[in-house]
Amino acid sequence: MTLVAAVPRRDASFKKTVSAEDGRRSREETTLHIRKNRMAERMAKRRTAPMSNQSTAIDSNIDSAAHQPVPTTAKEIDIAVAGSVQTFRAWEANPASVNDDSLADATKAIRRLLSKERNPPVVQVIRSGIISFLVRFLQEDKTDAPRLQFESAWALTNIASTSRTSDVAHSGAIPHLVRIINHADSAELREQAAWCIGNVAGDSIENRDGLLATPMLTNGMLKNISRPANLSLLQNFTWAISNLCRFKPSPDFGAVAPFISALVNILNEVENGVGAESAVDLQTDTLWALSYLSDGDDARINAVLEAGVLKLLMNIFDNDSVPSNTLLPAVRVIGNCVSGSHAQTDAVIRAGFTERVGKLLHHPSKTVQKDACWAASNIAAGTEVQLNALLAAEPLNGIPKRIIEMAIYGNFDIRREAVYTISNILTTGQFHETKIMVQEEALKALSSSLELKQDSRMLIAAMEALETIFEYDAKFNQNYCVLFDEEKGIDKLEELQQHSIDEVYEKASAIITLYFGVEDEDDLDENMVPNENGDGELAFGFPKQLFPENQQSGAPTFDFSDVDTQGSPAILGQIQR
Repeated sequence: MTLVAAVPRRDASFKKTVSAEDGRRSREETTLHIRKNRMAERMAKRRTAPMSNQSTAIDSNIDSAAHQPVPTTAKEIDIAVAGSVQTFRAWEANPASVNDDSLADATKAIRRLLSKERNPPVVQVIRSGIISFLVRFLQEDKTDAPRLQFESAWALTNIASTSRTSDVAHSGAIPHLVRIINHADSAELREQAAWCIGNVAGDSIENRDGLLATPMLTNGMLKNISRPANLSLLQNFTWAISNLCRFKPSPDFGAVAPFISALVNILNEVENGVGAESAVDLQTDTLWALSYLSDGDDARINAVLEAGVLKLLMNIFDNDSVPSNTLLPAVRVIGNCVSGSHAQTDAVIRAGFTERVGKLLHHPSKTVQKDACWAASNIAAGTEVQLNALLAAEPLNGIPKRIIEMAIYGNFDIRREAVYTISNILTTGQFHETKIMVQEEALKALSSSLELKQDSRMLIAAMEALETIFEYDAKFNQNYCVLFDEEKGIDKLEELQQHSIDEVYEKASAIITLYFGVEDEDDLDENMVPNENGDGELAFGFPKQLFPENQQSGAPTFDFSDVDTQGSPAILGQIQR
């Protein structure tokens, strides 16, 4: 039975402060940055480091040239490229004149140039026409030359790790790489082909979708991660799969859904000790892949949940030795799941996430804090029962207190997510939750957030939270408006009346008018209002009716009849009526 069942999807409008689409959009930039840095780091290691012990069998007959220094000067590079091109063209003119070992040595010379950590001569190699030869060496008629194919795949991998990835993607190499991962006997060759595929997939949506449309790609990927020859191969295939699942818009779910159960099985194996410390990268890449796969509609979320990922994620959260770069995608999976239906959010709560979110909100990694706060915000945007599960997770109002601290003292991204969470707690909860939040200085946090004028959506969320608080103040007379004024909140609302976004200044004006407006003009002392005389001038003082005019002279009449002639009048200037 599926988790979504007949329960309706959590509508985007239910979460007043930010839609799931906006939340995912804000995370995509972070994800892309992390993955690019990670890929660049791993590619640099591949270019500069020798193959692992597991990857030397295919290269057992390396000649002495492999131990010579890599050309560095422009002249040396020109000579090396020209030498390889000469060998390739001689083979092209007369295949029998050049054996496979000579071709492999010439290809290795190019690969070594492309493995330079700084400024590899990629453009020069491409302009020489070498890519077309590398692709031809991958063809089926060269399967009896695994070293040549290995060096060719490695050289293409290094080209694909640069800004010239499209040259590889459009070279015709992809079908041959896919054939290799499906049928090559050499595990090292299959691993190298997967590395090249991963680079191409991680470059763009177009290249990703082109790969996924290639026949037998999914089958080859699944075969290698289901029965891996070694840990290194499993790591590289898993990383390639994570790139096949990347980018927005998401890939066709039918093309990537088969990876889900295999990825969850990898997490199981890692938890059971496979690979020990060396499996950290494997676990991280697996979690990133699952975070991409769970980022979408209820069907995607449901497929990940039904694969049994939640228990494994809770174990990761409980393990204090898990590094933050592994913890982050695990939190991301949870955040995606609680952005789905009520039933899917309930499944996450039953698994025990709300008991663990407090620990994540205090994690040293700011990015982990931010994503944990985002997940908490999605839970707070659910039902009252779900909100209560979140708030009751720690004693002494631990979650509200921590969220408010983050909204006041965190960096911009953390404050932003914390404000959304505060707003969702207040708009989903009742008066009891509002009292707790105010006691923990929610008004200080919201007042502070009004200074972040560059984020109009966050400002709207903050003011929606304030409206909820002030509504309860008007109903229960809690002096919340006074407390907000003490935090200089009214001054900040007044400043927002000059905001460039209509919705922001209109909401700020509405709050001021409704809860902090001046008294009605009818209540002012009419004697303090200036009158206009017949000449169009303003006349101040007593109104004319207090001084009845003499019908003849127009002068006021005074009665001094009771003036004491021996002293001051008892009543001076008594007005005769």
